[in-house]
Amino acid sequence: MQGVLPRAEADAPVELRGARPSARRVAGRVILGIATLGISEGIRALVRHVRAGEAPGPRVAGEHLPPAPPRADAFNRGLADGLGKETLPAAHQAAVSEALADLRARFGADILPEGMTLKTLPGRLALLEGVKDALRTAAEEVSPQALRALIVEKGTPLMANRVLEARIGACCEEIGYAGAKPALIRQSLLRDSPELSAALSACADRAAVDARLEAFMPRIADDVRLRHAVADAQARAQESAVSGLAQATGLSEALVRQQTDFTKLENSFVYLAADVLKGENPARGDDLVAAFRNIADRFVNQKAQLFASVDRLGLSPRLADDWKSKALSERTLDKGDMFTSFHAVGSGVDARSLLEALNAPAGEFGDREILGLMESLGAKVASALHAHYGPEAWAELGGDGQGDARFYAAQAMLDVVPGLSDALAARPDLVDRLMNMLSADAGKGMELSGSSSENLLEQGVHLMNSALCAQSMLLGLPRPAEHNESLAASLGRAEMPPAHALALDHAVADMRARFGADCLPVGDSAMALNGWNSGERSAVSSLLARDIRASATPVTSGDLAALFEARAHDAAANGAFRGLLGEMARRMGLNVDADGLSSVSYALRQRHPELADAIAGAGDRAAVAALLDSLPEAGVLLRVENDIQTAWNQGMADIYAGMAAATGLGEEEIRARLDLREVDQSGRFGYLRKDIHDQCGRRETGPDAMPSTEQIRGGYQSIVDRFLAGKRGLYASIDELGLSPELAADWKNEVLTSSTLKKAGFLRSCAAVAERMAPSGLRNGLSETELGTDELFGLFRSVGAQLDERAHEVFSAQEFSDMGSDELSAVNRFAREAFLDRNPDIADAMRGQPERMRTLFARGETQLTEIQHSMSRVRHDSPEMAALQAEYASVSSAMSIISTVVRMEE
Repeated sequence: MQGVLPRAEADAPVELRGARPSARRVAGRVILGIATLGISEGIRALVRHVRAGEAPGPRVAGEHLPPAPPRADAFNRGLADGLGKETLPAAHQAAVSEALADLRARFGADILPEGMTLKTLPGRLALLEGVKDALRTAAEEVSPQALRALIVEKGTPLMANRVLEARIGACCEEIGYAGAKPALIRQSLLRDSPELSAALSACADRAAVDARLEAFMPRIADDVRLRHAVADAQARAQESAVSGLAQATGLSEALVRQQTDFTKLENSFVYLAADVLKGENPARGDDLVAAFRNIADRFVNQKAQLFASVDRLGLSPRLADDWKSKALSERTLDKGDMFTSFHAVGSGVDARSLLEALNAPAGEFGDREILGLMESLGAKVASALHAHYGPEAWAELGGDGQGDARFYAAQAMLDVVPGLSDALAARPDLVDRLMNMLSADAGKGMELSGSSSENLLEQGVHLMNSALCAQSMLLGLPRPAEHNESLAASLGRAEMPPAHALALDHAVADMRARFGADCLPVGDSAMALNGWNSGERSAVSSLLARDIRASATPVTSGDLAALFEARAHDAAANGAFRGLLGEMARRMGLNVDADGLSSVSYALRQRHPELADAIAGAGDRAAVAALLDSLPEAGVLLRVENDIQTAWNQGMADIYAGMAAATGLGEEEIRARLDLREVDQSGRFGYLRKDIHDQCGRRETGPDAMPSTEQIRGGYQSIVDRFLAGKRGLYASIDELGLSPELAADWKNEVLTSSTLKKAGFLRSCAAVAERMAPSGLRNGLSETELGTDELFGLFRSVGAQLDERAHEVFSAQEFSDMGSDELSAVNRFAREAFLDRNPDIADAMRGQPERMRTLFARGETQLTEIQHSMSRVRHDSPEMAALQAEYASVSSAMSIISTVVRMEE
């Protein structure tokens, strides 16, 4: 009977067959089932049945198989072990390759691609196990030829199945079934169609498989189309469930997706899909879509009712927030009235005596007395639950449902007594001791429930029920630090507790209603948290997170709304102020972006120090508008900001167009390559804007004294003209210097991409430096192979010294004084490159002696180290330091000449 499934499992779709609950659920169901009140007769019968049974004997796999001879057994077992690892003897490994090649020749490279091995072959596990089993039971040592034949024999059905899978995949692709899994469809078809399985088993090659499949393809195509329709209907119903639950609860779809457990809905989908595919449900087309949609609607209705019921129970804010989260996240909470039932039972049990014991003077109530009180209350909860549901309904809840009933009824009982949960949570050591004692009592009760004595059995069931219910009281106690840390980390994310997310949404909506839709960053509540609190100089989200973490009690959804109001008010009022400035700008026909509006707002606060507090204290948008109306210079500041942005944009356009004309390159390429750091926000454009802002932000600057449109345009245009004159002059000068085409192209690229190259004559001066340098000494030294390392390196140093001397001849003292480190480095680089370009024989000689050059470079590194050591022993302002610096420069220059030509890496 090995192939016979239990009735429930036989009716289950393939995806759910063999599914088992988690270990935690199994343990819970066993304990909770035994502990159920009112089913003691069932427990007695179970105990008697267990006692009457006979323990099964041990099972030995393969005990009836004849053992293989020892030597053959060891050899074949080695083959089996090495098969998947590809550690076979050479001849056997070759046989494996030959077998795969044979299968490839029979079924095609698309079914068994070149390079695929037994380790990478799809479906290899079944093939490997089949071959290994045959190897282990072989009576003689398996030869390479026999192994090849065995793999071909076992692999042929696998290849035939892969041909079927490929045909299924082609069908799926043809009808646009994007999410199809051809392998699963193949398995299902072969399971449900014995004749198809038999037909494929008789095929030895691709042609035979294709011929046999022709008769089956219409049915296969119909099956694939039906599966596609089912998958589409299921996907649409799933989305409907998400959107429906979001609409019913007021939560975002992202949060619903993240926090709702859809397992039961998905299982229901699987059962319906199985019925449709087996033909037991005839729904097709719109009826099929409706069938899935009805399941989704029932799921949504139950979850939505459960979620909404929390607000009618009068729970404390903390517990209400928690139950709303659980309504979505707990798979077993699948009925809309569950919370109402649980609360009705738990709130009817008076637990004030427990609070009195916890608050009593130290020593008045010991652990055992408190344990007794808790187990007494647990017994009352258990009895009330059984009375509420009755034996039949209670049994129908099952282990998970009964566990939920105990847990939530216990929470409701504690919640009715203000301060009771907090009193327990405040004594974690006591809670730990009580949990241990209750676990012991639950175990003792379980042991007694197996007794043959009727009285002892009843006592055991009662004790276990009481202990389990009492344990439920200690679960879910408030943990402020953990709760608040989790809440702070989830702000604005889909992981945020549902009740808090709703409270935040409502608080944001209320803020927008008072200060305007533009008062906070556009978008959902997560975007609104990016609002900037000017007084605190921090984002609202950061301030909220800080407040939440600092709270000594769990921050409820109501608390969060209050915190948001306090922290976001400043941001919303200032956002409304900027929004009103934007409206004013549009009425004036001005184009001022968000950054510009912020600049105007800042300038007004600078001019009127009292304005910041006035805005923060405004109660709504109308009050903010009244403040703005009292500031006559606001319009002038908006005009100035508009002029800045207009002149800025026009200046950039002129630069791109001017450089495109000067270089002959396309404007898009210029935009991609041109370095604008000299004139952008960190350059001259930004400096000019700051100067204008500073002038306008001073209170003594009257509206009439603010820069005019012409002055602003003229200021930006002068920057543009200066930039273009420098860059165009640099670019044009390159063609006059007689450089090699390669170096000329490199320098032209540097003109565009380097912010250091600014002045029109800079490259011309660098070339003049190179022109004045004498190369003869270095040329001769490179040709003398007997010249020592120090002597040759000295010649390189002399060239470096020449470069420095000639540079001081070409550039004036004032020019050198005005240069920064980047420009000084550029003088050395471009003069050096020009020198080597004018003396290509020197560069060639260096390239021809790479090892000699590397030796020279290493000598330079040594000298630099020695110079640095000497520098550490002299005063920084002494003549000795000046001499050492000059020496350091000449060595560095010599090394740069070498590394320009020869790579130093080995």
